[in-house]
Amino acid sequence: MEFLLNTESRLHLAMIFLVVIIFLNVTIFSFIIFFRIKLHLNGKKEMAFLDVWRPIITLSAFEKTSELPEMDKKFIMLFINEWNVLYEKLGGDCHENLVDLAIRQKIHQYAIGLLVSGRRSNQLIAITTLGNIRADNAWNPLAAIAQSFSVTNSLAAFNACAKISPDRLFAELFSLVISRKDWPPVLTARILRNLNSLDVCANLYGQIDKCKSENLANVLKLISSSKCFDIYVPIKNILEKSDDPSIIALCLKALNDPRAINIVVQFSTHAVNFVRMQAAVSLGRIGGKGEIPLLMSLVCDKDWWVRYRAAQALVSLPFLKKKDVLQLKEELVDQYGIGMLEQVLSENDVHEALSKA
Repeated sequence: MEFLLNTESRLHLAMIFLVVIIFLNVTIFSFIIFFRIKLHLNGKKEMAFLDVWRPIITLSAFEKTSELPEMDKKFIMLFINEWNVLYEKLGGDCHENLVDLAIRQKIHQYAIGLLVSGRRSNQLIAITTLGNIRADNAWNPLAAIAQSFSVTNSLAAFNACAKISPDRLFAELFSLVISRKDWPPVLTARILRNLNSLDVCANLYGQIDKCKSENLANVLKLISSSKCFDIYVPIKNILEKSDDPSIIALCLKALNDPRAINIVVQFSTHAVNFVRMQAAVSLGRIGGKGEIPLLMSLVCDKDWWVRYRAAQALVSLPFLKKKDVLQLKEELVDQYGIGMLEQVLSENDVHEALSKA
């Protein structure tokens, strides 16, 4: 009897568990259906919104429209995304017209609110938008974000500040391009290229004496990528003080002044291979006929990369034709140098053939 009671109790519990499991499955399935329907309806609403506003944003880029329909604020992020995409694609007067549209829709006010209360992804969109609008009243919060720990948002905020007020950027935030080692130099250089090159170079030169020795490499990389002119004196001053091979190589890479030829020649026999390599590249950029013997000796260097860059530099000299290089090759006795010149000449032939194809 006790066994039967235990069996009935177990069956009863099993039935209860089965009912609970079925109920949970039905509930989960219902939620899935509900959210799928909701997503579908929201998608249709978003498409309806874009069908109305995408043509308006596009038309407003080319001409100012006097009357605009009322915008449903639920879809304001869609509007901002569409607006930013079009802004980045267009330029000139279109920017002014798009900014006028954004201000009329009070987008700048909404974006400033996102800087404080939005998620990090929305904050990034807000930063980009405020930079494109050139919202002066957003300078302080953007400047604070530019100095924050977030790499992506801080760099975007620096870019936004550069658009809003280059003068204030140079006065208040420019040192960040030197001290922020977490900012990718390529992206930093891209931002600087959108500013006045003379102002950028002047401020970079000003950082040479101010910055710490460990930040000097950043300064030199930016000087090189910004293609600054009249850098002979600043670079000469650095080379007189530093014996760091990495700094020397960066200085040689940045040099673009024929007055510096004696400096380049001096370092062409440096003990460190990548310094000699960079000297060879610089000789090809600023060297004359008097530097041909030196390049020929570097073509026979013990290091492969020095030989390769020296051969490229020699072949790229504007006053040397292919027959001249072939004649110089006949004067060599070093088999490694001969092989390197043949390789670089073959590479040039391939490049010329591909460019004509």
